[in-house]
Amino acid sequence: MDGFSGMTKDLARTHASLLDALESSRDAEERLQEAFHELAANERLKSHILNTASHELRTPLTPMRIKARLLLESRLGPLSGRQEEAVRMLADNTERLAAIVADMADLQAIQESRLAFSKQPFDLGALVSEEAERHTPGPNVVRKTEIHRPLTVRGDEARIRQVVAALLRNATTFTDRGAIVVRARRGRRHALVSVQDTGMGIPPDKMDRLFEPFGSAHEGLRRTERSAGLGLALARGIIEAHGGRLQAHSRGEGHGSVFWFTLPLQRPARPSRPGSIQGPARPREQEPVGPEASGRPTRHRRLRGSRQDQSLRIH
Repeated sequence: MDGFSGMTKDLARTHASLLDALESSRDAEERLQEAFHELAANERLKSHILNTASHELRTPLTPMRIKARLLLESRLGPLSGRQEEAVRMLADNTERLAAIVADMADLQAIQESRLAFSKQPFDLGALVSEEAERHTPGPNVVRKTEIHRPLTVRGDEARIRQVVAALLRNATTFTDRGAIVVRARRGRRHALVSVQDTGMGIPPDKMDRLFEPFGSAHEGLRRTERSAGLGLALARGIIEAHGGRLQAHSRGEGHGSVFWFTLPLQRPARPSRPGSIQGPARPREQEPVGPEASGRPTRHRRLRGSRQDQSLRIH
């Protein structure tokens, strides 16, 4: 009888423990749901800010840009030397602000799967070589290039050029001495482009925010040396819309960094059979981002940083 009583007490304690564990799991699930809803609300708020700011800023910027251009071209009367210098500074900063507004609008369009791409085959190696020549590093920095050509991919050449320019601009901005190495090479199914520098490097605690909108790895820089924090987020969105990946790696502050992206290689055209009749050439197509681009549902991709790869492997 005592043994049966002991078993009953053990079962009661086990049952109580299970109830406590179940209650704890329910509390954890509720906290997780609250965190998810808060995160979703923050994402909607960011999206609303992007949309509103880009729209409200674009309206006054247009006449400002026109007036500044007219003043610089002396169409509204001659300017003195000091006046021309002041107007030129105004015009440069207005153009910079206009570029930020354009990035905000593009980022919003990517997040909402509205940004269209005109995809055609082009030589990625030639594009990277041209952009490397355009971005001149500082006097104490050596630029090296290792570019394979031809390196044919299919995509929106202007948008991919925008990505390459953003990576090179990032490297030249944060590298005062040492070297910047630009590579473009062929893998089995992908092309790989990388920009490696010996510059400031990226703190480990900032890697996760690197590709977030308005994120920055160097918040202590002077305002003139900082960007709006949209370039890398937009670049990742463009690359992912082309079926590629954009990643970064750094061993920490003072150890430089490397940014790289992959794009699928253009498959060679199949030779036509003798006597076959080929149809008319397909017209240039406008391909949107999102489910409508492939005809099947896809998961929504947030433009947020993920844990970074530790190698430059391509598949």
